[in-house]
Amino acid sequence: MKSFLRKILLQLLLLLLGSYGCMAQGENNIWINNYAFVSMDFNGGPDPAFGTVPLSAGWSGPFARTASVCDASGRLLFYTNGRDVFTGSGATIQQDSTSPVVPDYYFLTPVLIMQQPGNAGRYYIFTLASDSVDHATLYYSVVDMSMESGEGAIDPSERNVKIKDDLMQSFLVAAHNEDCHMWVSVRAKDTNTFMSFPVTAAGIGQPVYSVAGPLIATPPSPHLFGLSSFMIGKRSKDDRKVSLVTTELNAGGEYVSRTLQILSFDRHTGRFSDDLTLFQNVTDAYRLNLYPCCFSPDGSKLYTTDHYSGNNPGKIIQYDLSLVSEIAVRQSKTVIDTLPPPTSLHESYITDMRLGPDDRIYIASLTPTPPARINRPNLAGPDCSVQRGLTPLLSSFSVPVLFAEEAMIPPQTGKRDLLGNDTTVCRGQTLLLELPEFEGHLYTWQDGSTGSFYSVQKEGTYTVQLQSPCGAYTDSVHITYQSCNCSTVKAPTAFSPNGDGLNDEFLPLNDCGTDIRSYDLNIYNRWGQQVFASSDGHKGWDGRYSNQPADVGTYFYVVRIVPQQNDRTPLFQKGDFVLLR
Repeated sequence: MKSFLRKILLQLLLLLLGSYGCMAQGENNIWINNYAFVSMDFNGGPDPAFGTVPLSAGWSGPFARTASVCDASGRLLFYTNGRDVFTGSGATIQQDSTSPVVPDYYFLTPVLIMQQPGNAGRYYIFTLASDSVDHATLYYSVVDMSMESGEGAIDPSERNVKIKDDLMQSFLVAAHNEDCHMWVSVRAKDTNTFMSFPVTAAGIGQPVYSVAGPLIATPPSPHLFGLSSFMIGKRSKDDRKVSLVTTELNAGGEYVSRTLQILSFDRHTGRFSDDLTLFQNVTDAYRLNLYPCCFSPDGSKLYTTDHYSGNNPGKIIQYDLSLVSEIAVRQSKTVIDTLPPPTSLHESYITDMRLGPDDRIYIASLTPTPPARINRPNLAGPDCSVQRGLTPLLSSFSVPVLFAEEAMIPPQTGKRDLLGNDTTVCRGQTLLLELPEFEGHLYTWQDGSTGSFYSVQKEGTYTVQLQSPCGAYTDSVHITYQSCNCSTVKAPTAFSPNGDGLNDEFLPLNDCGTDIRSYDLNIYNRWGQQVFASSDGHKGWDGRYSNQPADVGTYFYVVRIVPQQNDRTPLFQKGDFVLLR
């Protein structure tokens, strides 16, 4: 019984914790990717529709990262490379050649879009601009969709606002808080300190500091593209893990080593901590190998690519993060597929991975190789099902294709999954419905009581209303009680059907009580003659045969009970008992 109850409580807890990571609806249904501006539209059909988007002249940074966002219905609102911003119809919102945010000719200017908590019509554009060869600066602008007759415009009072400088190139990660707020995280230059800025309805707050990951130097580099050491992070769907790829260069612009780690992220505090290292100090002289990473939807697998290996660089690698030890996770490394052999070094080299709104992972390469897809990324090994050759090509040139970054959307006022799915617990047990405590939160339950937890002791529907600085939410859950100890059958060794009200009936039972699907009882005398049969779990033998009192003596029974729960094994028992008068 304890193990069953523990399983139910664990499932409910996972639902509670996981529900905060699934806030958006159609806001990420259209991706505007970096080169050739090919769009991927997930609004209809089992596969995304590929197309192009109209652009005004002057879009810069063909190798830069991009971001795009839709409304909840999946209608494209705008897209950006961090400096230039365009509406869904291609009209210019901003093209600012004086902006300090200059998309690099390379890949070190990450950009992300975040809807402002508490204001669905305003969006932050965060950009980590590499405005020197050895460090980056975090900026933001705000797009207000109520301006320009609903087409949107940059708020003049919040345009190219500097947040923090002296940062590590390329590391920019956003996450949901366990409340309705958000986080934007960066990494300090020349230290292993992360800074997470809370983003609330009141604006961008002061950073929270944490120490994790490798300590690397970022010397100025004479590299062709001005590269210095850099880090690229990718969060898991539930925001609790971040993959961290570190590329270290020396002062001569030469690649020294690469490291892949998994960091844990505390959504409540905004702090990072070390989790495990998948590889470290790997030498890879090919500068275009970004080691893109992507978590499976359930967070149990990590997908990445392998370091350069001769003429076959297009390997898709899977690690099983559900294993109990770091060594076991490392040893789980599996090549699940290899993209078609390239005709030159620049072809089929994997450049990006992103989890789609359909919970499938899309894989981009150095073109002209078309994108691929992992159809069942939660499964281990080849069962994850890699599909090659999605069409059309994302570009006709040999350039690194980078997918648009995911737009971050806080939860909206209204229905919210706070209590998880309806569930069943063991009869006689108490179930605690517990919700996280945050400043400014008020929980009100169906009986008018308040607080972050509610003690359930009987079957019924339980409802909670949440009032928070981000809005009002409500959710309900139905709790069913049933017997859990269905593993044994209890049968008396004797009975005396004399009408005194004590032991007048022979009825084998178990603790499932009435929670049974079927019941079959057969009783035989010592000559093997059947004297009683019943399929009613409430009716036993009264000691009569052919309407006459049966003889005293020993009798034999066979009973089969099928519990109501689908996961219970049918119970079968036979034995003997004595009829007394």
